[in-house]
Amino acid sequence: MVQAHGTCHGGAIFASADAAFGLAGSSGQHPAVAQQCKIKYLRPVIIGDKLTVGIARGSESGRADVYDGTG
Repeated sequence: MVQAHGTCHGGAIFASADAAFGLAGSSGQHPAVAQQCKIKYLRPVIIGDKLTVGIARGSESGRADVYDGTG
């Protein structure tokens, strides 16, 4: 979704990250759901930019897994 000034809407970027986290959380030994998600927008995504989302398991504690993402 592109806004009038040619940048991608932050909600669309968030949805891409959320989908990647969902896939990562479902790929483990037990199904997982998101409890919290924070995003820091470092710069705008403009038309023609390629957006790649990377997810890695950061840590594990009891029933909680922490995933770190980049994009």
